[in-house]
Amino acid sequence: MFVKKFVAVAVICILAGLMVGCAAKQQAMIGGEGKSPVLQGQGIGKITGVVLDQNNEPLVGVSVALVGTRSGAMTNEEGRYTILNVRTGRYSLQFSLPGYKTLTVDEVEVRADLATYLDQKLY
Repeated sequence: MFVKKFVAVAVICILAGLMVGCAAKQQAMIGGEGKSPVLQGQGIGKITGVVLDQNNEPLVGVSVALVGTRSGAMTNEEGRYTILNVRTGRYSLQFSLPGYKTLTVDEVEVRADLATYLDQKLY
């Protein structure tokens, strides 16, 4: 009976598109804490921030790339960038603009349904 209930909750969650929100319910049923291994890495978040120069002026046209993926963005006239639809996990983020030293930031964590804020300066 327990297995049937657990599977029923999983199926309902999948059908409803609420896999991340249902992880706690499934874990409560099996008496565990934290995320279910099956559901880890299934959420989507975003990375956003501002890139400035050494004089705290916004830098336009900075390439901001998630290393090892095809995701990235360019900064706008305010130096702001946003990378949408990033799967949960840890990433390296690379900032580059001709005339400035390329900067790589490791261990940038993206969490489901949240924005990760990362402001940087290029020199």
